[in-house]
Amino acid sequence: MNKNINFKLKFLSIISFLTTISLIFSNFNIFLPVFPYLKLEFSESLIYTITLLFGIKFGLISFFAMNFIKTFFFSFLGWPGFLIRISSIIVIFFLGKFNKKKFFFYYILTGIMLNIIIKILISIIFWLYLYNIPNQVVKIIIPISIIFNIFKMILNYILAKKIINFIFKIQKIYKITLTE
Repeated sequence: MNKNINFKLKFLSIISFLTTISLIFSNFNIFLPVFPYLKLEFSESLIYTITLLFGIKFGLISFFAMNFIKTFFFSFLGWPGFLIRISSIIVIFFLGKFNKKKFFFYYILTGIMLNIIIKILISIIFWLYLYNIPNQVVKIIIPISIIFNIFKMILNYILAKKIINFIFKIQKIYKITLTE
């Protein structure tokens, strides 16, 4: 009984720690000078790590916790940014649902493409009707946003896999159990 409680505490501590680090990472962005609306951030890599290690439920809890805090305390986009970021739940679902499946890579690409389609549609609505960006400019922004977001999500996935490998190395070296 006591061992089970210790495991649950360790489990929740790891998820809380990774979520906190994700929130910190979300505030360190690399902006592209020509396209300031595009920013490279690595906060999603830790959410992907949680999802791959502990499943969809904990990935979503971590994602929403990080995004609510970011939206209300740190984001200059506010609720429109939250609605744009919310499309990432699709990738979290695909990561958790199809992890370790035979054609995992194709499932992940499908999740990324669905995410980008929804993210771009939401962005177009905001660009045109909330931010009053001219239609001609939006037509230029769309292909650049698609390519950038594909690159960003694949980079975050690769980083998540590197973090998982690091966690497994720590488990092996110190003979501790961080995952079930």
